[in-house]
Amino acid sequence: MSKIIRFLSSLKIAIIVIVVITVLAIIATIIPQEREPSFYIDSYGTALGGAITTVHFHHFWRSALFLIPLGIFFLNLLACSLRRLIGRLTRRAPLRLGPDLIHLSLLLLIIAGVITLFTRQETVVFLAEGSSLEMPDGKLIRLKIFDFEVYEDGRPKDWISRVEIINEDSVERSFDIEVNKPLRMGRYRIFQSSYRNEVIAVMEKGDESVMMRPGEAMSFDGGFLGFLEYRFGGNGKGAVFILEKDGSRKETTLDVGQELSGTVLTDLLVHSESGLQVVTQRGIIIIYLSLIILCIGLFMTFIQKLGDMN
Repeated sequence: MSKIIRFLSSLKIAIIVIVVITVLAIIATIIPQEREPSFYIDSYGTALGGAITTVHFHHFWRSALFLIPLGIFFLNLLACSLRRLIGRLTRRAPLRLGPDLIHLSLLLLIIAGVITLFTRQETVVFLAEGSSLEMPDGKLIRLKIFDFEVYEDGRPKDWISRVEIINEDSVERSFDIEVNKPLRMGRYRIFQSSYRNEVIAVMEKGDESVMMRPGEAMSFDGGFLGFLEYRFGGNGKGAVFILEKDGSRKETTLDVGQELSGTVLTDLLVHSESGLQVVTQRGIIIIYLSLIILCIGLFMTFIQKLGDMN
């Protein structure tokens, strides 16, 4: 057992594993993660793209390439701690708990990181102003206002979801969710992740009024008129349609108020929806505990070093 502990606690093993993890982690930040296999074939070619997916490098943080070196580092750190503790007990030397607490905090961080990695769940929901999201504990998150701020040149500046947390029909508190300012509710974190525009084209033909969303169509003189997408141009709001009639198909663009064979685009109703990412993960308490232990260990080590100097 002592030989095994000495082997696992080798400083050379620690250095090699740290270098391997660092190099692979740097590569993993360059290669996009969690994409479809076809993305890597198209981006890196058949050989390299196939190799990336074969070794699961596109899921690096869950792959054996990361977990095996991490496991070796965990064993190295554990063996180092045990060897140090056993050596001091055998020599009956005074215990110096500072370094031991630092090692313990790092071990707990690794455990918490693995737990978090495999228990993390993410869901993206889109809310319009006035709509609500029900949480598992029965509370509601209601979107009051969605602000999309831009710079003077039109570039996106910030998305802000002003929400209310409702508990049993009463407003518990209000909160502004921003890109780097998530809402925390127990073990749930709600992040501002994206937005989308919901568009409805209002068409009128005689006394008939039809409302269409992108991808929907209406009958049109023996054919159909399909709503493809909306646009904002120099002439105001408009929409792109596809017209199929008598076996032929063509795209056409209508501005609000324009007519096509007796059918008029009377309005485009556009409203933005906030994309909120709901994240739940376990292990957060262990992370907080390990950070507290780390601070205590660093403080004790600092005090012990001061004592040695005196």
